[in-house]
Amino acid sequence: MTHRLYRATDFADAVRYFSNTIVDDAPATSDEVKPLQGTDPGKWKAKPQIRDVQVYQRILRGG
Repeated sequence: MTHRLYRATDFADAVRYFSNTIVDDAPATSDEVKPLQGTDPGKWKAKPQIRDVQVYQRILRGG
């Protein structure tokens, strides 16, 4: 909201612009992804809280 990105197309245009300006300074790595170890498998099934969109609108307005 600070940068007046009110529509999805405005956001998409901003993403496209900034993705072209980013320089990748990080070296490429060939590390393999390793599964989590020592984590309770019961936590894998945890569901995130689903909130009403009005909560997010209130946060974006600074409240």
